[in-house]
Amino acid sequence: MNDDVQPIKKDDLSIKDNKKNSKVKEDDHDKNPPIQIAQLLEGVSEDKRGKIMELIGEIYKEESVSFSGPLPHPQIVKGYEKILPGAAERLFKMVEQEQAHRFKEDDKIISSNLKENHIGQILGSLLCFLLIIVALVLGLYNHDWLAGIILTTTILGLATIFVLKKRYSSQEEKESDENSKDIVPEEK
Repeated sequence: MNDDVQPIKKDDLSIKDNKKNSKVKEDDHDKNPPIQIAQLLEGVSEDKRGKIMELIGEIYKEESVSFSGPLPHPQIVKGYEKILPGAAERLFKMVEQEQAHRFKEDDKIISSNLKENHIGQILGSLLCFLLIIVALVLGLYNHDWLAGIILTTTILGLATIFVLKKRYSSQEEKESDENSKDIVPEEK
């Protein structure tokens, strides 16, 4: 330790509060607002004050690092590797396996949705053909009104499905276009 700077004792940390003109101790810190370091060092010579401020600056130096991604910051990976050799390789292998698993699950979901849509189209087509046949049979047996109602509702139902599906898909396209505009920065 430098000879010019003497250690500060706990008793020397009491100072005068400007508001109450009384001593403030460490225990009262929660009750009173924090006092500036410069006020603490008012009675100290300029030379010693500069050295104390340097020491305090070294003590309170803070570094903030922000890192985003599926993997930890490279310095953290180095730390893991230092503690446990081979940890980085295991970490990367685990991330790769997780990504492969996600891709496999996404493929399963997509193929399941496609199969479900295909089955729905087949069943819908069969139902339409069945209703058309029923309407034709009713028409042949002189139940024209009933045949007309069944045929009309079938045609209106099909038209509604196609129109709504088209409208729904156009809304999805608009939303995806808007979302992609938010993600991709505009070029100037």
